[in-house]
Amino acid sequence: MQDIFNQGVLINMSISVWGGRIRLPSRLLDLKDVDPKFINASKALIEKDYLKPITDIRTDATIYLYNKSLPFPIRGINFVPKGIIQEIDTRLKEFRKEFNDRSEGFIQQFEEIREQAREHLGRYFDEGDYPQNIGMKFGFFWRFFIMDSPNGKSLITPEMIAEEQEKFIQTIAIFKSMAIDSLRIRFAELVDHLVERLSQGIDGKKKIFRDSAIENFAPFLEDFEKLNINNDQELAQLVEQCRDILTGIRPDELRTSEGFRDAIRSSIGQVQNQMDHWLIDRPIRAIVKIKRKD
Repeated sequence: MQDIFNQGVLINMSISVWGGRIRLPSRLLDLKDVDPKFINASKALIEKDYLKPITDIRTDATIYLYNKSLPFPIRGINFVPKGIIQEIDTRLKEFRKEFNDRSEGFIQQFEEIREQAREHLGRYFDEGDYPQNIGMKFGFFWRFFIMDSPNGKSLITPEMIAEEQEKFIQTIAIFKSMAIDSLRIRFAELVDHLVERLSQGIDGKKKIFRDSAIENFAPFLEDFEKLNINNDQELAQLVEQCRDILTGIRPDELRTSEGFRDAIRSSIGQVQNQMDHWLIDRPIRAIVKIKRKD
């Protein structure tokens, strides 16, 4: 288990954005003959488009970290291989700057936005629904943690130390299993998506093929060796096979040449078939699945 401590660090990222909504109290709802536990409603305090540029950055940063790290069996924590720690830190600083710039733009307009809401909401407008210090509702933070095993230098008893060491060992074992599952499923989703886009539709017609079906592979292929901390040779062979198939392919070739399209679908289909035998019972992840941008 100790080798994992030298292969990377843990990261916790927290991005907060004011929701722009408030839950309505049950007294304002018509709940005759209805259990209030089953009914709830909320009120939009501003038009959602004002916050969208900020929430978009949060989504982009979350997807980026998801693709560059491995899930860890503690909520809100991910594992970052040592080879890309600096790269991730640099990119998150770029995300944070853009997040802060957009948040500041919103904050500067907040008084005006709130007055617009007063007009739209009419008698449902309540000054108390809006934060006094809107700037406190936005934040973009992350921290790296160096992993270390319990060393017993504490005030707890030897028995408690032994229990903590055992729990920690179990946590690392779970992490390793999750890391393997995460990479395999991530790769499977990319392959499945590409095969699906290269296949004919139910009506026998070609499906719309976008550049992203190929381009989405690039970040995974680039980072795979660093993320493959468990040295998953089965997966590595399939990834290399896929890399050989896709190297040099231009998306427009797949749109214009039906024969070439069929050949690539067949080759990628072989990767998919090999992959399916160990993904028949794909685990239902406690891993958060983030929708890929196509």
